[in-house]
Amino acid sequence: MNTGEVKRAKPLGLDLSGLDDPALALVLSEEMARNIGEEIAKRVALPKREIVPREVVVQPAMPMMERKRSHTVDKVDYTTSDIYTVIESPGPGIMKECTVRSTSKNYRLYIEADSAEKIHRTFAELQALSSYVESIDAFEVDGTYILRIGEMHWRESFRLVLRPLEEVSFQNIFALWEEYG
Repeated sequence: MNTGEVKRAKPLGLDLSGLDDPALALVLSEEMARNIGEEIAKRVALPKREIVPREVVVQPAMPMMERKRSHTVDKVDYTTSDIYTVIESPGPGIMKECTVRSTSKNYRLYIEADSAEKIHRTFAELQALSSYVESIDAFEVDGTYILRIGEMHWRESFRLVLRPLEEVSFQNIFALWEEYG
């Protein structure tokens, strides 16, 4: 065997002798591989794939953010012996706060949420409870009785009513709530 001589094969009948450019050799080899692949594909019988219909599950679109409407009541210097409805909401919502300032503690607070009574107490009863309940503050400062009810949520309906037990002067009735839908 002659060790100094490199033997070159003639693949597929092509004479590649004298091919010294590596880029040209690469292009020709890729072309040959493509041609060989096409020949093999013609000779090999591939089974036909049956197309099986599948159920397509369409995910619902992201729900739109519900529109939020903010409401306030800010009644100043209101004297009455009649029931006063502070909030009446027919749909879902959230009460951020309700604060009542008066010169008398002779009234009841009634709160109904989703057709269930939540609070039905006098100022004095709420004052006794406020030491233990974070969302209720009821106290007296210099002859002014202050009641604050914190955040409450509801899904269907909400009512907050003040019912004086006698004629009561309310210095301020303030409520802030949001309704959704």
